[in-house]
Amino acid sequence: MRNRFDLTGKKALITGGGRGLGRAFALALAEAGADVAVASRDRRNCEEVAGAIRALGRKGYALTVDMADWSQIDQLTIDAFGLLGGIDILVNNAGQTSSMMPLGQVTQAYFDEVYAINVRGPLRLAAKTVELVDQRNGLSIINVSSMGARRLVPSSAVYSSSKAAIETVTQIMALEWVAQGVRVNAIAPGPIKTDMLTAVEAQMPGVTAVISETVPMKRVADPDEMVGALLYLASDASTYATGTVVSVNGGW
Repeated sequence: MRNRFDLTGKKALITGGGRGLGRAFALALAEAGADVAVASRDRRNCEEVAGAIRALGRKGYALTVDMADWSQIDQLTIDAFGLLGGIDILVNNAGQTSSMMPLGQVTQAYFDEVYAINVRGPLRLAAKTVELVDQRNGLSIINVSSMGARRLVPSSAVYSSSKAAIETVTQIMALEWVAQGVRVNAIAPGPIKTDMLTAVEAQMPGVTAVISETVPMKRVADPDEMVGALLYLASDASTYATGTVVSVNGGW
């Protein structure tokens, strides 16, 4: 059974991998045996994670990308493929939710930024990866959604709708690419202790405690509590799963 989750020899690319949930995902992939390329806008954070991956005995690479820029996304795919020698696992983890914003205050710039990073960027990166790799060996694409796609609260329209969109995109990717041997799934975490939650807490003091009370487990999650779902979707344990969204939410 343990071998079904073994990623030895696999090559993984993860965006938003320099901190928080992405960092936990990158290290989990390496611990399971994969070589990992970590990409984000902050090269310094990625270098630190890549070093930790190499300390685990795997190959680790740091790359820079702005997921709102298609030309950078295209180059990222080429660079990661060249460094890793292929891509077997793609994790679209990079996301944007810097602030809660009532509908009447939503600006075009804010809307465009959130959708560029949360929807348009993952779509482009997945499409370019499928175009580049040999799917005969099986490519697993994992998009990171959020329970915010379904657990709706005021002032979250832009973020929540972008996550609902990426879940729809995930299902369409799965339908379009299934004949090529590509599996596409998503993970929808509940509230997690990350920089994003810290930013929201700074804007709305006490929101973490309020959220915790709404979760049946009465707490927010640690990033490491999401890695089980990631390893399931990345590995041979989920060879019949595509187009699905795995929720990990403390009963929320």
